[in-house]
Amino acid sequence: MGNTKNIDIKTESEQGGYLFGFQLYFSRLMMTVNRLTDRAVSSYLRLFELNGDESAQMDIYTAKNYVRKGMMDKAIASFKKALNNNPESVDILFELGKAYLEEGKLDEAQATFKKILELDPSNVTTLKEMGKLLVFKGDYKESLDYYLKIVTLGQDTSDVLYRIGVAYDYLKKYKEAVKYFSKAIDKNPRVARYYHNLGFTYESMGDREKAVSCFKKALEFEGAKKSA
Repeated sequence: MGNTKNIDIKTESEQGGYLFGFQLYFSRLMMTVNRLTDRAVSSYLRLFELNGDESAQMDIYTAKNYVRKGMMDKAIASFKKALNNNPESVDILFELGKAYLEEGKLDEAQATFKKILELDPSNVTTLKEMGKLLVFKGDYKESLDYYLKIVTLGQDTSDVLYRIGVAYDYLKKYKEAVKYFSKAIDKNPRVARYYHNLGFTYESMGDREKAVSCFKKALEFEGAKKSA
């Protein structure tokens, strides 16, 4: 999109030459990351002359190692550092947003995902994350805006349709909830939770017969899954 710059977040096997060799070295260094201070890690990094993109890649690599170790505050700091060279990288912003979510910083995650959507309004993965985040925050009405946009983009998977149904159910718009749970079932009729939630919606509507029928279907597919 326009001037938006994406930095591919690559694995070690996708790197080449000097940077690949450094990553192999650095991966061993990161094994002892719990015993290293931030200053020590920075000192090691300064020993290598990296250009802007290489530096961003190493910041991302560092951040991902911190994520694997559950050190989310350090991961967030490294992703932010990577953004200094590439402030409009959708890939880095998305990783930062996920790190905020892991850390429980929902407002920061929401702001980060919003920035992605300003740069790339049709980014379906981010639209989904925004929808899920808003449901978690209890903002079901706004979550619908993101999920319904995904549908307009032609990405109406069973999971997206199901999540729309969940949002409508929370808003007590039961007829709409039934509509979207049913659409999800039409797309993928073997998912137990779709029937569970449709059953709960029918129960809220006072239709016990249809609710029981859905619960039986849910138990049928749960049993099939366990015996598979």
